[in-house]
Amino acid sequence: MGLVAVLLAGCSGDDGGDGAATSATETTTLDPGVTFDQDVTVPSAVPPGDTANPATPPTTEPPVQTEVGEVPARFPDTFPVPEGAEVEVGSIGRVEGELRLAVDYTIADQTPAAIHDFYRDEIDQAGFSVLLDSDSGQGPDYIGQLVFETDTFIGNVLVAGDGGDGVLLTLTATLPD
Repeated sequence: MGLVAVLLAGCSGDDGGDGAATSATETTTLDPGVTFDQDVTVPSAVPPGDTANPATPPTTEPPVQTEVGEVPARFPDTFPVPEGAEVEVGSIGRVEGELRLAVDYTIADQTPAAIHDFYRDEIDQAGFSVLLDSDSGQGPDYIGQLVFETDTFIGNVLVAGDGGDGVLLTLTATLPD
């Protein structure tokens, strides 16, 4: 989860390079939930003296369910996945009215820029609407984000180097719940 936060912080702006970055538009009511214009601070504990948060009702289900090595059952089969991508972990999260399905992949012997280009091509060929396309850095320091909209889900692609000769890839699909 910490890597995703780092990726999110690094992917929220335009690098001023090729001018390919665009701003998200209000074409849907679904929130891709990953792009922030400013730093976000989330409390990690209940403030001193508080024993509970009355605004948060108790739940019997964890807010995010994860499964090592598994793609969530409702993850859209129309979401492109590059050859050689190995599933690390899948997760399911819910917010009011939305279902967020995510899969973390690793890809050996690829560059992050090549995988980002793969997604640019696949999204274009599928005719999906691009809401955000941003990247910065080079080689293993490359970080890219692509957010797109289909008829059934909002897709989010986060691409980064793995510190070696491979790629870390996080795909998130946000669907109505």
